[in-house]
Amino acid sequence: MIRSSHPSSSRTATAAALAIVACAAMTACTVGPDYHAPQMTVKNAWADATAEITTQPASAQPTTSPATKPALQVGKAVDTQWWKQFDDPHLNTLIDQAMKSSPDLVIAANRVLEARAQSAVTASGQYPSANLGGTYDYYHRAGPLAATIPGDYQWYQVGFDASWEIDVFGGIRRSVESSTATYQASIEEARGVRLTLISEVVRNYVDLRAAQRRLLIARRNLEYQQNTLKITRERLAAGVVGELDVSRAEALVAQTSSTIPPLQDKASEAVRSLGVLLGQDPDQFSGLLQTDEPIPPAPGSLAVGLPGDLLRRRPDIRAAERQLAAANAQIGEATANLYPRFALLGGIGQLDVETQHFFDWSRHYAAIGPEMSWDIFDAGRTNAQINSQKAATAAALARYQKTVLSALAEVENAMTSLNSERERHAALADAVDANRKSVATASQLYIQGVTDFITVLDSERSLAASEDALAASEQAIDIQVVALCNALGGGWESTEPPPSAAIASTSR
Repeated sequence: MIRSSHPSSSRTATAAALAIVACAAMTACTVGPDYHAPQMTVKNAWADATAEITTQPASAQPTTSPATKPALQVGKAVDTQWWKQFDDPHLNTLIDQAMKSSPDLVIAANRVLEARAQSAVTASGQYPSANLGGTYDYYHRAGPLAATIPGDYQWYQVGFDASWEIDVFGGIRRSVESSTATYQASIEEARGVRLTLISEVVRNYVDLRAAQRRLLIARRNLEYQQNTLKITRERLAAGVVGELDVSRAEALVAQTSSTIPPLQDKASEAVRSLGVLLGQDPDQFSGLLQTDEPIPPAPGSLAVGLPGDLLRRRPDIRAAERQLAAANAQIGEATANLYPRFALLGGIGQLDVETQHFFDWSRHYAAIGPEMSWDIFDAGRTNAQINSQKAATAAALARYQKTVLSALAEVENAMTSLNSERERHAALADAVDANRKSVATASQLYIQGVTDFITVLDSERSLAASEDALAASEQAIDIQVVALCNALGGGWESTEPPPSAAIASTSR
């Protein structure tokens, strides 16, 4: 490093140092592999693209006439607000509230802010740094030294020091590249949290309405069976039937009564789960849910796009690609340690034994010059770090590929399940219709004395089971719609608030 206390020599030293910097900049390069986005070949169509998929459940009074079966809208862009196709204002309100107050979103938003701040810390390494410092020392001479050089004195020093690492081989640039990709991955992960949150709100809302629907069915069947029990007791009193018929009717009433408490628990559990998702006490929004409402009718058809659309739509795929980019950049960051490091150091200040001389230019000092350091022997540490990062990058590539394949499988599984549930729902609707006719016929024949009471009980038991199964199937159709929309990556685009907005919404 060049030191000078004379202005002209200082300027000469500065010019020499800048010339060194310029030479280093001209020969700068970036070591390590340049990143190229991975290329994956995906099929052009879904396996069930030709299958007719309907999501429209039967009405409250099912008939034997088949429901309309619109096909999946292959190639059409996925609806970004797919939950609005359920046409349920209460559900829309809950999702709006979740977007404002969900703890999951606050956590994800703060992770984004953390990654952004860390990226800024890394980027600051590209620029010079300076610090202001000062020292004071008091010297007291004692012993033999005091006899030859008597007296005490004080020493004052104040000045600026600056340093700038010249990124000749691109280690800092690779570090910035890695931290930027990590920050971008955190954004995609936050979008994934948002997508999952929307899906979970819809799932729990559907669970609540399904529990309410099944409770209504159970209570209606219980009332019907209690009426049958009353008639049977009257017939016992008239001597028309025996005690066995009454016992059987009482057993059926008790069995149906036993199904009510678990359904009540499911409804309460769904409300509490919604409270957790919304970050609110359930009492704050229970008014939306107290009134029994039907299970939201699922949309008649869904736009599913093309398989290749998943690569740009699914947040988990986008995050995996950014994580791969970060890992790739870290190979270059580690490789740069094989080469020397260059820095430009400088300082200016005042050094004296008396403070009154601090503004005397003749007593100042200045220093500027390059610095070079090179780890010529590290027992193989740097090569081991490079190999470690190469392995991490290979693993990140495999994770990306697995994420893509898993996404494709999730979509096709959801399509298959939705189609199967639709077929099951149609059969259950026919079964309910047939069982209702069977109960009416059996009851009439029993009163006329043409058939026995077991036939009546079996008919009523079958009706109760098929109606409950039909309601559960309506619930399953909705859940499969949610699974399909979630697998398609729909929903985060139109509901994404800035990270700072998500934090501010919870601090008010």
